Amino acid sequence: LAVPIAAPGTPPLPAPIAGQTIVLYRAEVPLYAAANRAAALIGRSTLGTFHQRQGEQRLLREAGPVAAGWGQTFGEQVRQQWSGTVSPSLKGSLQGFEVGHDLFAIEANSGYRQHAGVYVAAPASKATSKVLRWALQTTR
Repeated sequence: LAVPIAAPGTPPLPAPIAGQTIVLYRAEVPLYAAANRAAALIGRSTLGTFHQRQGEQRLLREAGPVAAGWGQTFGEQVRQQWSGTVSPSLKGSLQGFEVGHDLFAIEANSGYRQHAGVYVAAPASKATSKVLRWALQTTR
């Protein structure tokens, strides 16, 4: 731990008080600590898995123009906590809908299928992030 030094020409600084150091974090630390995970949860819920988006495999047997369309709604409650110096946590909800439509699908001679289409998603989320340490905050 560094000990502060008085500027030249000023009175000496008082001796540090012995005890445990209290680390102060900026007020935005909880947001920074949990924001990446919150964004990943939104992406995962929106895209979902292949079967959640397309359903049964037989839908994929369609070929030619305007092959197949799909839609889904989704929602989930989120509650996560991580370890670390600030013990960030995330609590909230995520909901939305998405629709898509294949404009063209073709099966190659090798058996692989290729699809081209449009996809629209409208996710909405609400989350609260907390930090379990001292936070430095100023009021103006």
